Formats: sequence, structure tokens, C-alpha cells
Amino acid sequence: SLNLTVFVFVMSSIVYVLQVRTNPGINNYVDALYFTVTTLTTTGFGDIVMKDTLGRLLAVAIMISGFGLFLQLVQATPRPPQQ
Repeated sequence: SLNLTVFVFVMSSIVYVLQVRTNPGINNYVDALYFTVTTLTTTGFGDIVMKDTLGRLLAVAIMISGFGLFLQLVQATPRPPQQ
């Protein structure tokens, strides 16, 4: 879905801007994208971890918002007609 794609890239940009100077795991935009996707999918490999309060709150926002977007995506999936 377009909403999910926009969400991922916007949140990755926010993660990058807020964490590139303070988090040794975020060195470039791809690291931020990777963190956003692993957090959003609840995979959370643990190789990139938010170390400050702002980063942790950002991760929480990604999780909660992403869960809502996934629910919308599932609801928008066409269902077979009921008989």
C-alpha cells in the first residue's frame, strides 16, 4: 500500500536525522531504513538498538503506527464473496 511505503520512508528519514549523530548503529540512510523495517515487522534483530530516550520513543511510535497501518492493509485485502 502507498500509505505503508510513505510511512516507512518518512520514519526512516526521521530515524536517520535524529540518530545519525548519537547512535553508532545508524551510519547512513540504509541503516535507518533497516532499523525501521525490522522494528515495524517486529523482527527486531537487535544489532541496532536505540540508546537514548528519544530513540526509544521513536521506536515505540514506529511499532504502534506500523501495527495500525498493517491492520488497514489487511482490512483492505479483498475477501471472497460470502454465499
